[in-house]
Amino acid sequence: MPLVPAVGQCSYGSFTFSPYVETTVFDAKPQRDQANRTITHTALTITLRDTITSQGSLSLDQIMASASVQLQQDAGAFQYVNKGFGNLTVNMPGSAVRDVKWGPKVLGLTFKPTGNQAAKLTWTIELNIPMSCVSPQYQFALMAANYSVSYTTDAHGYSTRTVKGYLEIPMTRNSPGDRTLSDDADSYFEKIFPDAPPGFKPLPRSRDLSEDKRRLDFTISYEEMPPMPWQTSVVEPKVTHSISNTPGNLSKWTGVMRGTYVMSRDVPRYVAIAKFLEFAVDRIDYTSSRPTGIQPGEQIFVVPLAFTMDEDVYGREGGTFSLTYSFTSHFSALLGNSAFWKQLSSADYGKWKASLANTVFAPRGNAGLRHAPSEDAIIDPCLQPAVPLDDAGGVTQLSTFTQTSLRTIPKPVPSSSWLGYEAELHTISKPSLMAMKQLPLVPLQQVSLRTTTLQDLLTRTAPSGLANISGQVPAGVLDVVQQRATPRNAIWLVGRAMRAGYEIPAPQIDSIGGVPVIPAGGTFVKKMVANLTIPVQMAYWALKFILPGNQDGALVTPPNPTLYTN
Repeated sequence: MPLVPAVGQCSYGSFTFSPYVETTVFDAKPQRDQANRTITHTALTITLRDTITSQGSLSLDQIMASASVQLQQDAGAFQYVNKGFGNLTVNMPGSAVRDVKWGPKVLGLTFKPTGNQAAKLTWTIELNIPMSCVSPQYQFALMAANYSVSYTTDAHGYSTRTVKGYLEIPMTRNSPGDRTLSDDADSYFEKIFPDAPPGFKPLPRSRDLSEDKRRLDFTISYEEMPPMPWQTSVVEPKVTHSISNTPGNLSKWTGVMRGTYVMSRDVPRYVAIAKFLEFAVDRIDYTSSRPTGIQPGEQIFVVPLAFTMDEDVYGREGGTFSLTYSFTSHFSALLGNSAFWKQLSSADYGKWKASLANTVFAPRGNAGLRHAPSEDAIIDPCLQPAVPLDDAGGVTQLSTFTQTSLRTIPKPVPSSSWLGYEAELHTISKPSLMAMKQLPLVPLQQVSLRTTTLQDLLTRTAPSGLANISGQVPAGVLDVVQQRATPRNAIWLVGRAMRAGYEIPAPQIDSIGGVPVIPAGGTFVKKMVANLTIPVQMAYWALKFILPGNQDGALVTPPNPTLYTN
C-alpha cells in the first residue's frame, strides 16, 4: 500500500491518472509580448509519473493501448485539481479556461514495465494560459499587438511614415478530433489598422498571416502628398498645363492641358474623361473671366483648337487626354490670366479621401480580400479534410460607358475672335524712262537712195548706196536718261487669316499717303476649316491696287487685329 494518501484528481481527455500520481515537474514561465512590455500568458510544463496496472479483465496492454492514444493528442481537456495549485482545468467542458496556443500540447511519454501487469508511466504536457489577471480573454480577442514606426524625409522635404507590427490572438481547437478553425488573426486587422495622417496617401502595404493563423504581421506606409489636392475618385492623376506664344506675337497664346487618370476601382473607368474636363473647364472658365489687358473692358475669349484621348485598354489607367486652346492676353497680364497654380474649385483632401474609403484607404484594398477560418483545416495522418482555400472578397465588373455631352462654347466678341492674321504690302513700280544719245560730230555723207531689190533681201545686204555711211562720237560722252512721264505704281496686299464665329471680310485699301488707290483685281479665297462647337473660317488673299501719281515716303504697315493695331 502507498505510504501517502490519495490526493486530488488528474485527467487528460478520457484518461484518468491514479489518485497516487506524482508531479515531478511543475514549471511556470511567464511569456511576454514581442515588445517585452507585458505578460500575455504563462507557459506551464507539468510532468506526471504514475504506476499503471491491469484492472480486472483489462490487461496492461489493453489499458496502455487506450492511454497512449489519449495521452498523445493535442488540445485535450486537462484537469489538475486538489493538487496544491488550485483548480487547474483547461479545455474542460463548461470551463472558460482554454489554452491560447493550440494546446494543451503533449511533450513526451515514457513507459517502463516494472513487473507482471505493471509499468511506470511518465508523461509531460505544456499548457499556455493567461494567469496574470483574474478574468482574462481566452478566445475571440487580441492577445498581443505591437508596432514600430519609421519616418523618412526625402530631399524635397516630403515625409513617409511606415508602420510595421503584428497582432496575435488566442486559439485552440474545441477537441482533439476537431479539425476546423474557430478564428484567425486576419479577422482583427481592422482593429489595428492605422489611419493616414492628413495630407498623406497610401503606399503599397502588406500583411502576412502565419501558418497557425494566430499571428498577423503587417507593413503600412503613407506618403505626403503635393500641395494641390486631387479630385474625388482619382487614385493617381498625372496632369500638366503648358502655355506658349505665337512666334513674334506676345499677345496671342496657345495652351495645352494633358492628363492621365487612374480611377478608383469602384467607379467606371470612363469617369476619367469627366475628371479631365472638370479640370480643363475650371481653368478655361477662369481664363475666360479675366480681362485681356489690351483694350479696356475686353474679356478673354478661349478657343479650343484640338482634343485627343487615348485609352489604356487592359491597364489601370482610365485614359489620357489633351486639350489645345488659344486665347489673347497682354504679356504683362499673362500670369494672372493663365490659371497656372490654380487649385481646382471642387478639389479637397477630405472629400478625396472619403471618396476612396472603400478602395485605396480601405484596410484590405479594392478587393477586400480576407482569410476566413472556414478556409483552413488541420490535416494530419489521422484526419485529412479538404482545405477550400478561397479568399473572401473580390471585385465586380463595373458598368460600361455612358454618353456624356460636352459643353457648348459661347460665341466670342468680334475683337477677340481672330485666331490668326497676317498681312503684307508689296509695291511694284514701273518708271517711264528714255536714254538719249548724242549725234556724231562729223556730218553724214549725202548719198542717193534707191529702192531695195529682191536680191538685197535674199542676200541680206544693205543697199549699196548706204554702205559707206559713218560718223564719229567724241570719247567720254554719256547717254542722257530722260523721264518722259511719272512712274506707274502697283500695290499688292497679300495675307491670310483665321477667325472663330464670324465671317472674314476681304481687306481693302482706300488710299496711301492721302492718294486714293484704284482696285485692279486679284484673288480672295475663303473656306471653313473647323467646327469647335462654333465655326472657324480661314481666308487668304492677293489683291492688286494701282497708286496713281508719284507717292513719296515709305508705305504704311497694314493693320493686324490680333495685335490690336489700327
